[in-house]
Amino acid sequence: DWQHATGVEIKKGKDVMARVLCINYEDKQVSLTVDPFLMNLSVKPIPSKLKLGQVLVGSVTCVDEGVGLSLTLPLKKNSTDAFHGYAHISQAAEDFVKSLTRSFDIGSTHKCRILSFNRLEGVAVLTLKPSVLEQAVLSHADVSPGMLLDVVVVQPQTHGLKVKLTDSITGFIPIMHLSDRPA
Repeated sequence: DWQHATGVEIKKGKDVMARVLCINYEDKQVSLTVDPFLMNLSVKPIPSKLKLGQVLVGSVTCVDEGVGLSLTLPLKKNSTDAFHGYAHISQAAEDFVKSLTRSFDIGSTHKCRILSFNRLEGVAVLTLKPSVLEQAVLSHADVSPGMLLDVVVVQPQTHGLKVKLTDSITGFIPIMHLSDRPA
């Protein structure tokens, strides 16, 4: 059984300490662990200068052929202060990359965008895809009241329109905001 496998006694109603592994904002779900090894790891702090969705120029420090790229992200201009980032091969380019070592040289610089942070590894998860770099909205954090956006109608509903801001973000336009004329 799963309690035997974890070595943690867990009963309904019991308070347990757990570590957040990831947050799925789309499904509004938090994935957690009680694995003793992961519970005892120290979490590396993320510099306050780095934000989700931020676009930076990173420098390639390591190429893992067939896997991905390690990059350093500058924290200040003309400074050695940097944070590490990683781009999986699927995020290295718009199209399939046959050979990372042929496409990316150590020391080369590339525009990249922060998709998330892996706090256990202490790295920023990056993309180098031009289509993602150009997106005005990558997450809910990029949207603010008063902002003008191009949206796609997903479905007319009784009380308004369900719309899509991006592939992962939807919105709703209430019927009272569909026209400036009284209904």
